[in-house]
Amino acid sequence: MTDAAQERPSHRRLLIVSHNLRGYLGHYFETSVSVADAARRLGWHPVLATHVHCPQEILPEWLEKHPVFYTECADDCRPPDDPFAAARPGLPLRAFRKATQTYWKLARAADRSLYHFFPPLFHDAGRLLAYCGVPRWAHLRHQGELHSAWRQRQQRRGALAEVVAQAEPWPEASRRLRGPRQATKVIQAVRTLVPPGFGSELEQMLCFERDLLRFLTLAQARRGDHLLVLSAHPRDAAAAQLAIEILGPENAPTFHLEILNALFESDPAAELSTPPSYVRVKRLLMSLYGDWMAGDRVKLYTDSEMLSKDYESISGQPFGVLPIPFRAELLTPAPRPPSAAVRLGYFGEARDEKGFPWLSELAEALRDEYLAPGRARFVIQANISLPQYNPQSVAALERLRRFPPSEVQLFAAGSALSAVEYYRMFSQADVVLLPYLNGRYRACTSGVLAEALALGSPVVAPAGTWMAEQLPPGVGETFTDFNSFVSAVKRVIDGFESHRRAAEALRPMWRRRHSPDALVAALTAAPAAPTAYPLSAAAA
Repeated sequence: MTDAAQERPSHRRLLIVSHNLRGYLGHYFETSVSVADAARRLGWHPVLATHVHCPQEILPEWLEKHPVFYTECADDCRPPDDPFAAARPGLPLRAFRKATQTYWKLARAADRSLYHFFPPLFHDAGRLLAYCGVPRWAHLRHQGELHSAWRQRQQRRGALAEVVAQAEPWPEASRRLRGPRQATKVIQAVRTLVPPGFGSELEQMLCFERDLLRFLTLAQARRGDHLLVLSAHPRDAAAAQLAIEILGPENAPTFHLEILNALFESDPAAELSTPPSYVRVKRLLMSLYGDWMAGDRVKLYTDSEMLSKDYESISGQPFGVLPIPFRAELLTPAPRPPSAAVRLGYFGEARDEKGFPWLSELAEALRDEYLAPGRARFVIQANISLPQYNPQSVAALERLRRFPPSEVQLFAAGSALSAVEYYRMFSQADVVLLPYLNGRYRACTSGVLAEALALGSPVVAPAGTWMAEQLPPGVGETFTDFNSFVSAVKRVIDGFESHRRAAEALRPMWRRRHSPDALVAALTAAPAAPTAYPLSAAAA
Protein backbone atom coordinates (compact mmCIF):
# COMPACT_ATOMS: atom_id res chain seq x y z
CA MET A 1 0.00 0.00 0.00
CA THR A 2 1.38 3.41 -0.99
CA ASP A 3 1.74 6.45 1.24
CA ALA A 4 -1.22 8.03 -0.60
CA ALA A 5 -3.40 5.15 0.58
CA GLN A 6 -2.15 5.34 4.15
CA GLU A 7 -2.85 9.06 4.54
CA ARG A 8 -6.41 10.30 4.60
CA PRO A 9 -6.60 13.26 2.20
CA SER A 10 -7.62 16.72 3.30
CA HIS A 11 -11.11 17.89 2.44
CA ARG A 12 -9.37 20.40 0.16
CA ARG A 13 -8.25 18.80 -3.09
CA LEU A 14 -6.32 20.06 -6.09
CA LEU A 15 -6.84 17.96 -9.24
CA ILE A 16 -3.97 18.40 -11.71
CA VAL A 17 -4.40 17.49 -15.37
CA SER A 18 -1.09 17.03 -17.18
CA HIS A 19 -2.39 15.22 -20.27
CA ASN A 20 0.91 15.69 -22.16
CA LEU A 21 3.00 14.08 -19.42
CA ARG A 22 4.61 10.91 -20.84
CA GLY A 23 8.05 11.02 -19.27
CA TYR A 24 10.86 13.43 -18.49
CA LEU A 25 10.63 15.37 -21.77
CA GLY A 26 10.01 19.10 -21.49
CA HIS A 27 8.82 20.77 -18.31
CA TYR A 28 5.66 18.65 -17.99
CA PHE A 29 7.12 16.37 -15.33
CA GLU A 30 8.78 19.10 -13.32
CA THR A 31 5.73 21.38 -13.34
CA SER A 32 3.31 18.58 -12.42
CA VAL A 33 5.37 17.23 -9.52
CA SER A 34 6.34 20.64 -8.17
CA VAL A 35 2.72 21.87 -8.12
CA ALA A 36 1.53 18.63 -6.48
CA ASP A 37 4.27 18.88 -3.85
CA ALA A 38 3.36 22.52 -3.14
CA ALA A 39 -0.32 21.63 -2.80
CA ARG A 40 0.57 18.94 -0.25
CA ARG A 41 2.70 21.40 1.74
CA LEU A 42 -0.17 23.91 1.81
CA GLY A 43 -2.67 21.38 3.13
CA TRP A 44 -4.32 20.31 -0.14
CA HIS A 45 -4.63 16.73 -1.35
CA PRO A 46 -3.18 16.58 -4.91
CA VAL A 47 -4.50 14.17 -7.55
CA LEU A 48 -2.62 13.94 -10.86
CA ALA A 49 -3.95 12.79 -14.26
CA THR A 50 -1.36 11.90 -16.93
CA HIS A 51 -1.21 10.41 -20.39
CA VAL A 52 -1.81 6.67 -20.50
CA HIS A 53 1.75 6.10 -21.73
CA CYS A 54 3.35 7.88 -18.77
CA PRO A 55 5.45 5.45 -16.68
CA GLN A 56 3.91 5.63 -13.23
CA GLU A 57 7.16 4.62 -11.52
CA ILE A 58 8.75 8.00 -12.29
CA LEU A 59 6.11 9.75 -10.15
CA PRO A 60 6.37 10.01 -6.34
CA GLU A 61 4.82 7.27 -4.23
CA TRP A 62 2.82 9.73 -2.13
CA LEU A 63 1.00 11.16 -5.16
CA GLU A 64 -2.43 9.85 -6.15
CA LYS A 65 -2.31 9.44 -9.94
CA HIS A 66 -4.52 8.30 -12.81
CA PRO A 67 -3.13 7.61 -16.32
CA VAL A 68 -6.33 8.32 -18.28
CA PHE A 69 -5.65 10.72 -21.18
CA TYR A 70 -5.48 9.64 -24.83
CA THR A 71 -4.46 12.92 -26.40
CA GLU A 72 -3.74 11.53 -29.88
CA CYS A 73 -6.85 9.36 -30.33
CA ALA A 74 -4.77 6.69 -32.08
CA ASP A 75 -6.50 3.56 -33.34
CA ASP A 76 -4.14 1.31 -31.40
CA CYS A 77 -4.71 3.24 -28.17
CA ARG A 78 -8.47 3.37 -27.75
CA PRO A 79 -10.03 4.36 -24.42
CA PRO A 80 -12.55 2.28 -22.48
CA ASP A 81 -16.28 2.90 -22.66
CA ASP A 82 -17.62 6.28 -21.62
CA PRO A 83 -18.22 6.11 -17.84
CA PHE A 84 -20.97 8.72 -18.21
CA ALA A 85 -23.06 6.63 -20.62
CA ALA A 86 -25.87 6.53 -18.06
CA ALA A 87 -25.14 9.83 -16.36
CA ARG A 88 -28.58 11.29 -17.05
CA PRO A 89 -31.70 9.30 -16.21
CA GLY A 90 -34.81 9.44 -18.36
CA LEU A 91 -35.99 8.35 -21.78
CA PRO A 92 -33.36 8.87 -24.52
CA LEU A 93 -34.28 11.40 -27.18
CA ARG A 94 -34.33 8.82 -29.98
CA ALA A 95 -36.69 6.54 -28.03
CA PHE A 96 -38.95 9.51 -27.30
CA ARG A 97 -39.20 10.34 -30.99
CA LYS A 98 -39.94 6.72 -31.84
CA ALA A 99 -42.69 6.57 -29.21
CA THR A 100 -44.24 9.76 -30.57
CA GLN A 101 -44.33 8.40 -34.12
CA THR A 102 -45.88 5.12 -32.91
CA TYR A 103 -48.55 7.02 -31.00
CA TRP A 104 -49.70 8.98 -34.07
CA LYS A 105 -49.75 5.84 -36.21
CA LEU A 106 -51.97 4.07 -33.68
CA ALA A 107 -54.19 7.14 -33.38
CA ARG A 108 -54.76 7.27 -37.15
CA ALA A 109 -55.48 3.53 -37.28
CA ALA A 110 -57.99 3.80 -34.42
CA ASP A 111 -59.71 6.75 -36.09
CA ARG A 112 -60.24 4.87 -39.35
CA SER A 113 -61.43 1.75 -37.52
CA LEU A 114 -64.01 3.66 -35.49
CA TYR A 115 -65.30 5.33 -38.65
CA HIS A 116 -66.29 1.92 -40.06
CA PHE A 117 -67.78 0.54 -36.81
CA PHE A 118 -69.92 3.50 -35.71
CA PRO A 119 -72.51 5.61 -37.57
CA PRO A 120 -71.14 8.94 -38.85
CA LEU A 121 -73.05 11.00 -36.29
CA PHE A 122 -71.65 9.08 -33.31
CA HIS A 123 -68.16 9.11 -34.89
CA ASP A 124 -68.18 12.88 -35.45
CA ALA A 125 -69.50 13.51 -31.95
CA GLY A 126 -66.73 11.34 -30.48
CA ARG A 127 -64.07 13.22 -32.44
CA LEU A 128 -65.46 16.56 -31.26
CA LEU A 129 -65.38 15.47 -27.62
CA ALA A 130 -61.84 14.18 -28.05
CA TYR A 131 -60.79 17.41 -29.73
CA CYS A 132 -62.20 19.55 -26.92
CA GLY A 133 -60.53 17.39 -24.27
CA VAL A 134 -57.01 17.58 -25.80
CA PRO A 135 -54.86 20.64 -24.91
CA ARG A 136 -54.56 23.27 -27.59
CA TRP A 137 -50.86 22.65 -28.19
CA ALA A 138 -51.74 19.11 -29.35
CA HIS A 139 -54.05 20.33 -32.14
CA LEU A 140 -51.29 20.73 -34.70
CA ARG A 141 -52.99 18.57 -37.31
CA HIS A 142 -56.27 20.49 -36.84
CA GLN A 143 -54.69 23.95 -36.94
CA GLY A 144 -52.96 23.55 -40.27
CA GLU A 145 -49.53 23.41 -38.62
CA LEU A 146 -48.85 19.74 -39.17
CA HIS A 147 -47.52 20.26 -42.67
CA SER A 148 -45.30 23.10 -41.53
CA ALA A 149 -43.94 20.96 -38.69
CA TRP A 150 -43.36 18.12 -41.12
CA ARG A 151 -41.42 20.39 -43.50
CA GLN A 152 -39.29 21.70 -40.64
CA ARG A 153 -38.59 18.15 -39.52
CA GLN A 154 -37.48 17.20 -43.02
CA GLN A 155 -35.23 20.25 -43.18
CA ARG A 156 -33.69 19.36 -39.82
CA ARG A 157 -33.11 15.81 -40.98
CA GLY A 158 -31.42 17.07 -44.14
CA ALA A 159 -29.23 19.48 -42.16
CA LEU A 160 -28.33 16.74 -39.69
CA ALA A 161 -27.43 14.40 -42.54
CA GLU A 162 -25.10 17.10 -43.87
CA VAL A 163 -23.45 17.49 -40.46
CA VAL A 164 -23.10 13.72 -40.10
CA ALA A 165 -21.39 13.58 -43.50
CA GLN A 166 -18.98 16.36 -42.46
CA ALA A 167 -18.10 14.56 -39.22
CA GLU A 168 -17.67 11.13 -40.81
CA PRO A 169 -13.81 11.25 -40.95
CA TRP A 170 -13.68 11.98 -37.20
CA PRO A 171 -14.65 8.95 -35.06
CA GLU A 172 -15.33 10.75 -31.77
CA ALA A 173 -17.47 13.44 -33.42
CA SER A 174 -19.45 10.81 -35.34
CA ARG A 175 -20.04 8.85 -32.14
CA ARG A 176 -21.35 11.95 -30.37
CA LEU A 177 -23.78 12.73 -33.19
CA ARG A 178 -25.29 9.25 -32.90
CA GLY A 179 -26.10 9.79 -29.23
CA PRO A 180 -28.65 12.16 -27.68
CA ARG A 181 -26.31 13.91 -25.22
CA GLN A 182 -24.95 17.33 -26.25
CA ALA A 183 -26.04 16.80 -29.86
CA THR A 184 -26.86 20.50 -30.33
CA LYS A 185 -23.42 21.69 -29.18
CA VAL A 186 -21.60 19.00 -31.16
CA ILE A 187 -23.52 20.00 -34.30
CA GLN A 188 -22.50 23.62 -33.69
CA ALA A 189 -18.87 22.58 -33.23
CA VAL A 190 -18.91 20.51 -36.43
CA ARG A 191 -20.37 23.39 -38.42
CA THR A 192 -17.84 25.81 -36.93
CA LEU A 193 -14.63 23.78 -37.23
CA VAL A 194 -14.97 21.25 -40.05
CA PRO A 195 -15.70 23.52 -43.08
CA PRO A 196 -12.57 25.69 -42.48
CA GLY A 197 -10.48 22.50 -42.24
CA PHE A 198 -10.09 22.21 -38.47
CA GLY A 199 -11.69 18.81 -37.98
CA SER A 200 -8.65 17.49 -36.12
CA GLU A 201 -9.09 20.24 -33.50
CA LEU A 202 -12.72 19.19 -33.09
CA GLU A 203 -11.68 15.57 -32.59
CA GLN A 204 -9.05 16.45 -30.00
CA MET A 205 -11.51 18.68 -28.16
CA LEU A 206 -14.10 15.91 -27.85
CA CYS A 207 -11.46 13.33 -26.90
CA PHE A 208 -10.16 15.64 -24.18
CA GLU A 209 -13.70 16.07 -22.79
CA ARG A 210 -14.22 12.30 -22.81
CA ASP A 211 -10.98 11.63 -20.90
CA LEU A 212 -11.58 14.55 -18.56
CA LEU A 213 -14.97 13.13 -17.55
CA ARG A 214 -13.35 9.76 -16.94
CA PHE A 215 -10.72 11.32 -14.69
CA LEU A 216 -13.34 13.27 -12.74
CA THR A 217 -15.26 10.03 -12.24
CA LEU A 218 -12.21 8.10 -11.00
CA ALA A 219 -11.15 10.95 -8.71
CA GLN A 220 -14.71 11.42 -7.39
CA ALA A 221 -14.59 15.14 -8.16
CA ARG A 222 -17.09 17.37 -6.39
CA ARG A 223 -17.92 21.02 -6.04
CA GLY A 224 -15.27 22.65 -3.86
CA ASP A 225 -12.38 20.93 -5.64
CA HIS A 226 -10.00 22.94 -7.81
CA LEU A 227 -8.88 21.45 -11.13
CA LEU A 228 -5.78 22.81 -12.87
CA VAL A 229 -5.11 21.96 -16.53
CA LEU A 230 -1.41 22.48 -17.26
CA SER A 231 -0.27 23.47 -20.76
CA ALA A 232 -3.87 23.82 -21.89
CA HIS A 233 -5.11 24.76 -25.38
CA PRO A 234 -8.16 26.86 -26.33
CA ARG A 235 -9.92 23.66 -27.39
CA ASP A 236 -9.56 22.43 -23.80
CA ALA A 237 -11.49 25.48 -22.60
CA ALA A 238 -14.42 24.59 -24.87
CA ALA A 239 -14.18 20.95 -23.74
CA ALA A 240 -14.36 22.08 -20.10
CA GLN A 241 -17.68 23.80 -20.80
CA LEU A 242 -19.02 20.58 -22.33
CA ALA A 243 -17.89 18.63 -19.27
CA ILE A 244 -19.59 21.09 -16.93
CA GLU A 245 -22.86 20.61 -18.81
CA ILE A 246 -22.64 16.87 -18.17
CA LEU A 247 -21.71 17.26 -14.51
CA GLY A 248 -24.04 20.17 -13.82
CA PRO A 249 -22.67 23.52 -12.57
CA GLU A 250 -23.80 22.65 -9.06
CA ASN A 251 -21.59 19.52 -9.01
CA ALA A 252 -18.56 20.63 -11.05
CA PRO A 253 -15.22 21.68 -9.53
CA THR A 254 -13.66 25.02 -10.36
CA PHE A 255 -11.61 24.68 -13.57
CA HIS A 256 -8.33 26.59 -13.98
CA LEU A 257 -6.83 26.39 -17.47
CA GLU A 258 -3.31 27.70 -18.05
CA ILE A 259 -2.72 28.31 -21.77
CA LEU A 260 0.96 28.55 -22.72
CA ASN A 261 0.84 28.28 -26.53
CA ALA A 262 1.90 31.39 -28.41
CA LEU A 263 -0.98 33.02 -30.28
CA PHE A 264 1.01 35.07 -32.80
CA GLU A 265 4.24 34.04 -34.49
CA SER A 266 5.16 37.40 -36.04
CA ASP A 267 3.60 40.88 -35.97
CA PRO A 268 0.28 40.70 -34.03
CA ALA A 269 -1.29 43.60 -35.96
CA ALA A 270 -0.57 41.93 -39.31
CA GLU A 271 -1.84 38.55 -38.15
CA LEU A 272 -5.04 40.09 -36.79
CA SER A 273 -5.78 41.85 -40.09
CA THR A 274 -5.19 38.72 -42.19
CA PRO A 275 -5.18 35.90 -39.62
CA PRO A 276 -3.31 32.70 -40.54
CA SER A 277 -4.79 29.30 -39.81
CA TYR A 278 -3.28 28.94 -36.30
CA VAL A 279 -4.90 32.23 -35.26
CA ARG A 280 -8.25 31.49 -36.92
CA VAL A 281 -8.66 28.10 -35.26
CA LYS A 282 -7.94 29.52 -31.80
CA ARG A 283 -10.39 32.35 -32.43
CA LEU A 284 -13.09 29.85 -33.45
CA LEU A 285 -12.42 27.68 -30.40
CA MET A 286 -12.65 30.68 -28.09
CA SER A 287 -15.93 31.68 -29.76
CA LEU A 288 -17.33 28.23 -28.95
CA TYR A 289 -16.12 28.64 -25.37
CA GLY A 290 -17.91 31.99 -25.14
CA ASP A 291 -21.15 30.62 -26.65
CA TRP A 292 -21.22 27.66 -24.25
CA MET A 293 -20.12 29.55 -21.15
CA ALA A 294 -22.54 29.18 -18.24
CA GLY A 295 -21.48 30.67 -14.92
CA ASP A 296 -17.96 31.19 -13.63
CA ARG A 297 -16.79 27.61 -13.18
CA VAL A 298 -13.92 28.02 -15.73
CA LYS A 299 -11.08 30.49 -15.24
CA LEU A 300 -8.44 31.17 -17.90
CA TYR A 301 -4.78 32.07 -17.38
CA THR A 302 -1.43 32.40 -19.07
CA ASP A 303 1.95 32.93 -17.42
CA SER A 304 2.80 36.32 -18.95
CA GLU A 305 1.01 39.66 -19.25
CA MET A 306 1.78 39.88 -22.97
CA LEU A 307 0.27 36.48 -23.72
CA SER A 308 -2.85 37.26 -21.67
CA LYS A 309 -3.41 40.45 -23.67
CA ASP A 310 -2.99 38.52 -26.91
CA TYR A 311 -5.71 36.02 -26.00
CA GLU A 312 -8.00 38.71 -24.65
CA SER A 313 -7.75 40.50 -28.00
CA ILE A 314 -9.28 37.57 -29.92
CA SER A 315 -11.67 36.18 -27.31
CA GLY A 316 -13.02 39.06 -25.27
CA GLN A 317 -12.56 36.85 -22.18
CA PRO A 318 -10.47 37.86 -19.15
CA PHE A 319 -7.16 36.04 -18.67
CA GLY A 320 -5.21 36.00 -15.43
CA VAL A 321 -1.45 35.59 -15.01
CA LEU A 322 0.03 32.74 -12.95
CA PRO A 323 3.54 32.40 -11.47
CA ILE A 324 6.03 30.02 -13.04
CA PRO A 325 6.47 26.92 -10.83
CA PHE A 326 9.77 25.11 -10.35
CA ARG A 327 11.64 23.62 -7.43
CA ALA A 328 14.27 26.25 -6.79
CA GLU A 329 15.65 24.26 -3.87
CA LEU A 330 17.15 21.81 -6.38
CA LEU A 331 19.25 24.62 -7.89
CA THR A 332 22.58 24.98 -6.11
CA PRO A 333 25.34 26.95 -7.89
CA ALA A 334 28.39 24.80 -8.51
CA PRO A 335 31.67 26.10 -7.07
CA ARG A 336 33.75 27.98 -9.63
CA PRO A 337 37.38 29.10 -9.25
CA PRO A 338 37.94 32.76 -10.23
CA SER A 339 40.20 31.83 -13.15
CA ALA A 340 38.03 28.99 -14.48
CA ALA A 341 36.39 29.09 -17.89
CA VAL A 342 32.95 30.68 -18.12
CA ARG A 343 30.48 27.83 -18.71
CA LEU A 344 27.90 28.75 -21.37
CA GLY A 345 24.81 26.58 -20.92
CA TYR A 346 22.00 25.62 -23.29
CA PHE A 347 19.17 23.63 -21.66
CA GLY A 348 15.89 22.20 -22.79
CA GLU A 349 15.09 20.11 -25.82
CA ALA A 350 17.11 20.88 -28.95
CA ARG A 351 14.70 22.43 -31.48
CA ASP A 352 15.01 24.69 -34.49
CA GLU A 353 12.62 27.28 -33.04
CA LYS A 354 14.78 27.47 -29.91
CA GLY A 355 17.82 28.47 -31.94
CA PHE A 356 19.81 25.30 -31.40
CA PRO A 357 21.33 25.53 -34.93
CA TRP A 358 23.02 28.78 -33.90
CA LEU A 359 25.14 27.03 -31.27
CA SER A 360 27.50 25.36 -33.74
CA GLU A 361 28.06 28.67 -35.53
CA LEU A 362 28.53 30.42 -32.19
CA ALA A 363 31.14 27.86 -31.18
CA GLU A 364 33.02 28.49 -34.42
CA ALA A 365 32.86 32.26 -33.84
CA LEU A 366 34.22 31.93 -30.27
CA ARG A 367 36.74 29.19 -30.87
CA ASP A 368 39.94 31.13 -31.47
CA GLU A 369 39.40 33.93 -28.94
CA TYR A 370 37.50 32.20 -26.13
CA LEU A 371 37.29 28.40 -26.41
CA ALA A 372 40.83 27.47 -27.37
CA PRO A 373 42.49 29.73 -24.74
CA GLY A 374 40.21 28.27 -22.06
CA ARG A 375 38.24 31.45 -21.33
CA ALA A 376 34.88 29.80 -22.03
CA ARG A 377 33.35 26.39 -22.70
CA PHE A 378 29.86 25.08 -23.64
CA VAL A 379 27.57 22.81 -21.59
CA ILE A 380 24.76 21.78 -23.98
CA GLN A 381 21.73 19.55 -23.54
CA ALA A 382 21.49 17.79 -26.90
CA ASN A 383 18.45 15.49 -26.94
CA ILE A 384 16.19 15.80 -30.03
CA SER A 385 12.89 13.96 -29.59
CA LEU A 386 11.46 14.85 -33.03
CA PRO A 387 14.39 14.96 -35.47
CA GLN A 388 12.08 14.89 -38.51
CA TYR A 389 10.75 18.34 -37.50
CA ASN A 390 14.16 19.77 -36.54
CA PRO A 391 16.53 19.02 -39.42
CA GLN A 392 18.72 22.06 -38.77
CA SER A 393 19.24 21.00 -35.17
CA VAL A 394 20.27 17.51 -36.29
CA ALA A 395 22.88 18.99 -38.61
CA ALA A 396 24.09 21.41 -35.93
CA LEU A 397 24.48 18.56 -33.43
CA GLU A 398 26.75 16.70 -35.83
CA ARG A 399 28.94 19.78 -36.15
CA LEU A 400 29.09 20.22 -32.37
CA ARG A 401 30.31 16.63 -31.96
CA ARG A 402 33.52 17.61 -33.79
CA PHE A 403 34.59 19.93 -30.96
CA PRO A 404 36.71 18.43 -28.15
CA PRO A 405 34.98 17.88 -24.77
CA SER A 406 37.14 20.58 -23.21
CA GLU A 407 35.40 23.13 -25.46
CA VAL A 408 31.89 21.66 -26.00
CA GLN A 409 30.39 19.22 -23.49
CA LEU A 410 27.24 17.49 -24.79
CA PHE A 411 24.96 15.64 -22.40
CA ALA A 412 21.62 13.84 -22.68
CA ALA A 413 22.19 13.33 -26.40
CA GLY A 414 20.56 9.91 -26.32
CA SER A 415 17.60 10.39 -23.98
CA ALA A 416 15.93 12.87 -21.68
CA LEU A 417 17.19 13.56 -18.16
CA SER A 418 15.43 12.97 -14.88
CA ALA A 419 14.63 16.08 -12.84
CA VAL A 420 17.55 15.53 -10.45
CA GLU A 421 20.03 14.99 -13.29
CA TYR A 422 18.70 18.01 -15.17
CA TYR A 423 19.12 20.34 -12.19
CA ARG A 424 22.58 18.93 -11.47
CA MET A 425 23.71 19.83 -14.99
CA PHE A 426 21.86 23.15 -14.90
CA SER A 427 23.66 24.17 -11.71
CA GLN A 428 26.98 23.93 -13.54
CA ALA A 429 26.12 26.79 -15.94
CA ASP A 430 27.60 30.23 -15.34
CA VAL A 431 25.70 31.87 -18.23
CA VAL A 432 22.45 30.57 -19.80
CA LEU A 433 21.91 31.05 -23.55
CA LEU A 434 18.41 31.46 -24.98
CA PRO A 435 18.83 31.85 -28.75
CA TYR A 436 15.06 31.54 -29.30
CA LEU A 437 13.26 32.91 -32.34
CA ASN A 438 12.04 36.41 -31.59
CA GLY A 439 8.57 36.16 -33.20
CA ARG A 440 7.75 32.71 -31.88
CA TYR A 441 8.69 33.59 -28.30
CA ARG A 442 7.55 37.24 -28.24
CA ALA A 443 4.92 36.71 -25.53
CA CYS A 444 5.81 33.23 -24.29
CA THR A 445 7.64 32.56 -21.09
CA SER A 446 10.63 30.29 -20.66
CA GLY A 447 11.10 27.81 -17.85
CA VAL A 448 14.83 27.84 -18.59
CA LEU A 449 14.99 31.60 -18.02
CA ALA A 450 13.06 31.23 -14.75
CA GLU A 451 15.52 28.58 -13.59
CA ALA A 452 18.50 30.68 -14.64
CA LEU A 453 17.32 33.71 -12.64
CA ALA A 454 16.54 31.47 -9.67
CA LEU A 455 20.10 30.11 -9.91
CA GLY A 456 21.58 33.62 -10.14
CA SER A 457 23.05 33.15 -13.63
CA PRO A 458 23.27 35.88 -16.30
CA VAL A 459 21.13 35.30 -19.40
CA VAL A 460 21.39 36.08 -23.12
CA ALA A 461 17.82 36.42 -24.48
CA PRO A 462 16.10 37.76 -27.64
CA ALA A 463 15.15 41.44 -27.59
CA GLY A 464 11.50 42.52 -27.73
CA THR A 465 10.26 39.46 -25.85
CA TRP A 466 8.86 38.67 -22.42
CA MET A 467 12.24 37.14 -21.57
CA ALA A 468 14.04 40.42 -22.27
CA GLU A 469 11.55 42.30 -20.07
CA GLN A 470 12.53 40.13 -17.09
CA LEU A 471 16.19 41.19 -17.26
CA PRO A 472 17.04 44.32 -15.25
CA PRO A 473 20.11 46.26 -16.40
CA GLY A 474 23.29 44.26 -15.92
CA VAL A 475 21.64 40.87 -15.42
CA GLY A 476 22.14 39.82 -19.03
CA GLU A 477 22.27 40.84 -22.67
CA THR A 478 19.79 40.83 -25.55
CA PHE A 479 20.13 40.29 -29.30
CA THR A 480 18.15 40.76 -32.51
CA ASP A 481 20.00 38.53 -35.02
CA PHE A 482 22.90 36.09 -35.12
CA ASN A 483 25.65 38.72 -35.29
CA SER A 484 24.22 40.61 -32.31
CA PHE A 485 23.84 37.25 -30.54
CA VAL A 486 27.58 36.57 -30.90
CA SER A 487 28.37 40.09 -29.68
CA ALA A 488 26.05 39.71 -26.68
CA VAL A 489 27.72 36.44 -25.64
CA LYS A 490 31.15 38.07 -25.89
CA ARG A 491 30.04 40.99 -23.71
CA VAL A 492 28.73 38.64 -21.04
CA ILE A 493 31.99 36.64 -21.01
CA ASP A 494 34.12 39.77 -20.83
CA GLY A 495 32.04 41.32 -18.02
CA PHE A 496 31.03 38.10 -16.33
CA GLU A 497 31.74 39.12 -12.72
CA SER A 498 29.55 42.24 -12.86
CA HIS A 499 26.75 40.34 -14.62
CA ARG A 500 26.89 37.58 -12.02
CA ARG A 501 26.64 40.03 -9.10
CA ALA A 502 23.56 41.67 -10.67
CA ALA A 503 21.94 38.26 -11.27
CA GLU A 504 22.60 37.13 -7.70
CA ALA A 505 21.00 40.33 -6.38
CA LEU A 506 17.84 39.55 -8.39
CA ARG A 507 17.72 35.94 -7.23
CA PRO A 508 15.81 36.26 -3.87
CA MET A 509 13.06 38.46 -5.36
CA TRP A 510 12.59 36.15 -8.31
CA ARG A 511 12.28 33.06 -6.10
CA ARG A 512 9.61 34.72 -3.97
CA ARG A 513 7.59 35.73 -7.02
CA HIS A 514 7.80 32.47 -9.01
CA SER A 515 7.36 29.22 -7.13
CA PRO A 516 4.92 26.28 -6.96
CA ASP A 517 3.60 27.59 -3.63
CA ALA A 518 2.80 30.96 -5.21
CA LEU A 519 0.91 29.23 -8.03
CA VAL A 520 -1.19 27.06 -5.70
CA ALA A 521 -1.96 30.06 -3.50
CA ALA A 522 -3.09 32.05 -6.56
CA LEU A 523 -5.45 29.26 -7.64
CA THR A 524 -6.96 28.48 -4.25
CA ALA A 525 -7.43 31.95 -2.84
CA ALA A 526 -11.19 31.31 -2.53
CA PRO A 527 -12.05 28.91 0.32
CA ALA A 528 -13.19 25.47 -0.77
CA ALA A 529 -16.40 23.82 0.46
CA PRO A 530 -15.75 21.90 3.73
CA THR A 531 -16.56 18.44 2.40
CA ALA A 532 -14.76 15.25 3.45
CA TYR A 533 -13.57 13.10 0.56
CA PRO A 534 -12.61 9.43 0.77
CA LEU A 535 -9.68 8.03 -1.14
CA SER A 536 -10.68 6.87 -4.60
CA ALA A 537 -10.52 3.16 -5.36
CA ALA A 538 -7.51 3.60 -7.66
CA ALA A 539 -5.47 5.27 -4.91
CA ALA A 540 -6.36 2.63 -2.35
